Amino acid sequence: RHFAPQDEGVCVSLLNEAGAKLRDSAAFDRGDPQPLNAIGDVLVALAEQEAAAGAAPAASARLEAALNEGFRVALHLSRADTDAMVGCAEVLALQGKAASRAGDTEGARSLYSEAARAYGWALQQPTKLGTYSERCDIRYNCGCALAAAGQEEEAGRVFAALLRSRGEELRQDLLNDADLAGFRSNGWFKQLLQVDGDSAGQL
Repeated sequence: RHFAPQDEGVCVSLLNEAGAKLRDSAAFDRGDPQPLNAIGDVLVALAEQEAAAGAAPAASARLEAALNEGFRVALHLSRADTDAMVGCAEVLALQGKAASRAGDTEGARSLYSEAARAYGWALQQPTKLGTYSERCDIRYNCGCALAAAGQEEEAGRVFAALLRSRGEELRQDLLNDADLAGFRSNGWFKQLLQVDGDSAGQL
């Protein structure tokens, strides 16, 4: 959905209000990581609103706050909290994308590598990651992070396993995902999808 300017303002206002209530909840029960994870989610949503509005510095600050006020604090309370692990991974991947857009190739790879590690930690506890479809989504995001980090062999293994279980649905994701566009001419990607050079040029 595309928000009108007044709708965007209302959305940001509601998110800020939600964040304030969650901070109160986190302060009341300091042993529960879930309000902290929710704070992280709200801050990510605010970052996405600000990025869409062209406010890159503000979006960057929100993402950093999502880590340092939300997900990382939740992990400090519970090292096995998979919601916090996935939250960290998603923020790090967003930071990697922002760094890449800014031309910081090495910084982006480092952030994507951190994201892949965080996804990997969460995937060690698959029964805590929701439904089968949700677990596949997390594995897919891990594969994207690995590819962006330059760990293409590992990414290929992740995607190959998903292809075996998700088949054509996953194949279409790989063919159409803009985040993977830069890898489609690479040998490992062609081999993954069993396409030759001629058909790869039509992707």
